[in-house]
Amino acid sequence: MMKLHLEGLKVAIAGGTRGIGLAIGHMFARENCQLAICGQDSLTVSVALSELKRHGNKIRGDTLDISDTEKCRDWVKSAAEDLGGLDVFIGNAAALSEANNAPGWRRSVDVGLLGVIAGADAAIAFLRNSTRPTIIFVASTAGIESGGQALPYSAVKAALIAHAKDLAIELSNTGIRVNAISPGMVYDKSGCWGQMEQTNPDYFSYVKNSNPMRRMADLNDVTNAVAFLTSTEGSFINGTNLVIDGGRSRSYSG
Repeated sequence: MMKLHLEGLKVAIAGGTRGIGLAIGHMFARENCQLAICGQDSLTVSVALSELKRHGNKIRGDTLDISDTEKCRDWVKSAAEDLGGLDVFIGNAAALSEANNAPGWRRSVDVGLLGVIAGADAAIAFLRNSTRPTIIFVASTAGIESGGQALPYSAVKAALIAHAKDLAIELSNTGIRVNAISPGMVYDKSGCWGQMEQTNPDYFSYVKNSNPMRRMADLNDVTNAVAFLTSTEGSFINGTNLVIDGGRSRSYSG
């Protein structure tokens, strides 16, 4: 039987208050890990923190605009000191649906690229002291092929995938593994596809059935991939971009 051995890990999730980020937090909390999460909206942080604390582990949540790279670095440092170290950094923050104009591009780059990279860079000093150091960037299939996403979002995700591969090589002699995951369409009842299912069921069904597996990913499909990449069983996986889309993408660049 495969053993993931996640228990006891100390995890920081940048963008961990809803959707994929929150689901990742629940997965680690169920595995008896200690967590630090951050998000931009104080109410959303409070609700997520309340949910995660039900697992009974040490959890901290902070309100943070990750586009402020200095504050992001300070948050990672504070979280690591509070948790007594750091084993895993998850870079999940993104600015969704930003317009194709200068402010939209700037916001997307500041949050989804510069902010996430600043958090990862700050984590490295603490990960060097871990016996299980891992960085995972949450990208998207929008970063590997055209899929109708907002132009800034797609470009930022493509850059994040490239950075993950480069950083993995740069850190390879330290034992710190760096990978990206690229989910396709992920169904979350409280997310955009859950809303689409209610407001436009015909379109929702069309999109769902366009996948070769005739369904969308669910949150567990994504968190299971993160669990494996973090686990001892994934210890030789480094510098990869794991595509989680049921075979829908037609690119060979995953």
